[in-house]
Amino acid sequence: MAPPQDGGGNFGRIARTGLMDGYKKKLDDMPLCGISAVYWREFLKIFQESANDASARQSLERLKKRLKSKREIPSATAQSAIVIIRELERLVDMRNA
Repeated sequence: MAPPQDGGGNFGRIARTGLMDGYKKKLDDMPLCGISAVYWREFLKIFQESANDASARQSLERLKKRLKSKREIPSATAQSAIVIIRELERLVDMRNA
């Protein structure tokens, strides 16, 4: 039986307690192909089932701005990621044309 304050019925996730915040931060900072895991997760969330073209476009724009503002991402890697995002934006635009 789930606690009354847990509306999701999942017995209150450990993540909500703050117990794993340090571990999660380490995972977020871990580079995957030169890009922090947090950005990969953000990128993948953009294309979840509930996303429509407009929300995907807005999310891509936010991600692009974050990538441009971060100094810890190597310049060449950041530029490659931005090129990929621009291509995805172009594909979304083509679908709407």
